[in-house]
This record gives sequence, C-alpha cells and structure tokens, in this order.
Amino acid sequence: MGSYFALVLIAGPPADADAAVAGWLHDTGWQEADGAPARCTTFEAGPQVLGVAGDPAPTADPALLQEVAAGLSARTGHLAVGIDVEDSDILTLLVAEAGTVRQVVRCGPAVAAPPPVPHPVWGRLLGPGGSLDDLATAWTQPAVYAEEVLDRIAGLCGWHADRLRPGGEAHRPVVAERRVRRAGDEDRSAAGPARFGHVGGDDVVEARAGVPVRPRIIAHSVGGDGAGVTVIAWGPAIEEGLLRPLSAELLVGVPQQPLARTGVSLVPGPPATGHFDAAVPAGYPDQATAIRGVPPDEGIRRWLGTRIEAAVILTAERPGTGDLHLGLLPEGDRDRAVAWTVGVNVLP
Repeated sequence: MGSYFALVLIAGPPADADAAVAGWLHDTGWQEADGAPARCTTFEAGPQVLGVAGDPAPTADPALLQEVAAGLSARTGHLAVGIDVEDSDILTLLVAEAGTVRQVVRCGPAVAAPPPVPHPVWGRLLGPGGSLDDLATAWTQPAVYAEEVLDRIAGLCGWHADRLRPGGEAHRPVVAERRVRRAGDEDRSAAGPARFGHVGGDDVVEARAGVPVRPRIIAHSVGGDGAGVTVIAWGPAIEEGLLRPLSAELLVGVPQQPLARTGVSLVPGPPATGHFDAAVPAGYPDQATAIRGVPPDEGIRRWLGTRIEAAVILTAERPGTGDLHLGLLPEGDRDRAVAWTVGVNVLP
C-alpha cells in the first residue's frame, strides 16, 4: 500500500502566514482548546514558505483541498498550493490566488491523461532559473511513485521535499501546533440508561450436522454508559432441535482493539442465556453525531468504540431450516432488549 497525505503550502513569510492561518481557523468556525481532537501544525517548508498539515488542513478530499487553499490564499494575501497524494499513485496539485483556485493538476503513475499547460501564476513559485517548461516536464516525466513527481516540483520551487512527506515531521521546524475543534462541537455522547440501537448481524448461517456455527448480532450503544450485557438465543432453530446452544462471546468496541472481549457458557432456556459483566460505553444517537466536528479518523474511532458484538456458538444437530433469534439486553433489562433474526440451514 502506498502513502496518503495532504497539506497546503503558503508562499509568504512563515510568521505572518501563521498568524493568518490562526485567523482563518477562527473565521471558519474552529477554536483552540487543550485536548481537542483535531490538530493543525504549521512549519517552515522552505525559504519564505509555510506548510500547513494535519486536521483541519485538507484530507484526501478534492473539494476540501480547494476550499482550504483558496481560503488561506485570501486570508494571507499570498499564493497557496494544495498537495494531495493518493496511494503513491496520484498527485493532485492546485494553486490558489486571492481566494480563487487558478489551476488543478493531476499527475503521477496512475494518471493517463496529460496534465494541462502550467498556468502563469506557477511562475511566481519557481526558484531562480526555473521555468514553466521545467515545471511541465516535472509533471510529465515518468515516475514509479507520485512522491517522485512531488520531489521534482519541490526542487524547482525551493521547497524541502523531506518535510512534505509522511515521516518528515522530525525534519519540520514547527512554527505552531494547535489543538482545535469546531466551535460548539464537543463530544455529544448520550446520557441516561444504557440502550442499544442500529442492530444488524449475520443474515444466514449454513453448516453440516455435527459442526459448530457462530451467528452474530451487532449493535451500537446509543444511550448512557452502563454495566453488564445479557445475550439470549431462542427460536424455531433451537426449539425444533436443529441447533444446540453452547456458549457466547462478547466484543465491545473497535474489533482490532476491543475494550472488552469475553466468553461465557450459555444457560439452557428457553431462551438460552449468557451474562457478561462488561462495561457498556456511552454512545451516540447516530453515526453523524459521532463524527460531527472532528477529523474523520477520530469520528470513526468514536463510532466503532460504541460497537457491541455478540457471537453465539451452537452445534448443528440435524438437517433442516429455521430461524434463530438473538437478543442483547443492556444491564439485563428486557424492556431495553434489541433482537436480530438469523436464517439457519443445516445440511446432512
């Protein structure tokens, strides 16, 4: 897998440009706060060139890249260059002046279409001896990685190429590092009793007689925090002897780094029941609330952190088809239960 990164360069005195960045953040609804989830770092990217990286600096979103570069060019009064590298295959460049994007260029090993003729405004970014023809050549010369194209452009413009790539943070003379959040966008986790919502799971499981199956129910915490989750299993697939319940496993939080992962034996029913002492994190009413006002990776982390997954392990006893119902009870309260139905097909 290649690299993904994006940043904006401002062709102006770093100290003055950084003050303008601070003003632009304020104007666009961001505020500095200790411990805020987003980070905005400014650094010296070259002689009289300020780099802006991190969130809310642009991600791999073309519209956002243009918005940020145009906004910073208007606020600083200097040219701004947006840079985005996608999977080390595609380099997107744009230049903005006085709040207007003058040109967008896509080049790199995965771009078949030839780039346009450089807009004259690029000439103001080139170092001594550099020409627009040199820039056009840098865009079109073959490259294995998009970063090679960026290095050639950096050489023409006098930028420090090693400060632009991922891993270059150690080489960046930092001008300022700010922790920021959208004004009024604090963590909107829910309050009140623990509740589950956004229920899903496996649609169908199929197995041969004598083989275990492991159907799942997945939900998200949408209420306040709590203690304890009860898992239940019932329905025709059990009552008619197709499946025999054995145990259950519970995973809370991000699958790769769960807050809790435990297993228990099921008490025969109906319904078959297993209780977990795991803590239930406070959740969000929906994914949009979880991700609002924070960088994408932080929003995803918040949403996945509310994930509740239970797998019920059963033995396939005899051939047949039927429905299996799985339920999750926060704090063992049946009035707050959520359920999911899984189709079962046991083969001979």
